[in-house]
Amino acid sequence: MTFPDLTIYDTGHPICQVISRALLQGSGGRIVPVSEGLQDGPAAVYGILRGCDRIIDECEWIGRDFYHVDHGYVRRGHYHGYYRISRNGLQWSGAVGDYPADRWRSLGVDLQPWRRTGRTVVVCPIARAIGAFYGIDPHLWLAAVTRELARHTDRPVVVKPKDSEEDLSTVLKDAWCLVAYNSNAAVEAVIQGVPVIVLGPSAAEPVARHRLCDVEHPIYPDREPWLHALAYQQWTLTEIRRGECWDALERFRT
Repeated sequence: MTFPDLTIYDTGHPICQVISRALLQGSGGRIVPVSEGLQDGPAAVYGILRGCDRIIDECEWIGRDFYHVDHGYVRRGHYHGYYRISRNGLQWSGAVGDYPADRWRSLGVDLQPWRRTGRTVVVCPIARAIGAFYGIDPHLWLAAVTRELARHTDRPVVVKPKDSEEDLSTVLKDAWCLVAYNSNAAVEAVIQGVPVIVLGPSAAEPVARHRLCDVEHPIYPDREPWLHALAYQQWTLTEIRRGECWDALERFRT
């Protein structure tokens, strides 16, 4: 499937240029500099920096479809890993349909059993760029979250910034649950068997709690249908160049 009406916005960043060319090859659309502002047709942007946030805002204001590209949910990594493509949001909406299991199985990821023990509550702060995009002060958000958690649990709170040297897997070893706004850490935690609370638009919404008052009452849903769907929201550069992402986005349109 081609997507000739697609307008791809190039910021000039080296990674953006690689992704833009892959999108161009797979869609048959066109590339324009992001500095030229919103053009005709559905928009595709990589990330939210260097003017891409403005393109997203304008699409939302006028009700135009946009496709946001960023790091994948699983097996992500520049050039040789996966990139997520989300329609009309920074992440997949989480709508679980009748997705086959093939893409999830091909990732070779070990799904850990749900953990029903643990001592700490891990909190992932909002990144500065995400805070700016959503109009949230990350420091005020973290203070509000930790205050509210203290009202509902005596468990120690461990703050895990995105850029900290400690690996998330290490931090989660003694975790009762993880709290995030829309960090991909929520997806990682669910795969590792740690219950999550997500407070913003997140791909993990279908398998998460959404209120801090539920911190002592985690849920342990069936993750298989969600994971099958999740794997159809991310693509390698090779798959993007072949246009496979557009086929799937249209086939499973939600």
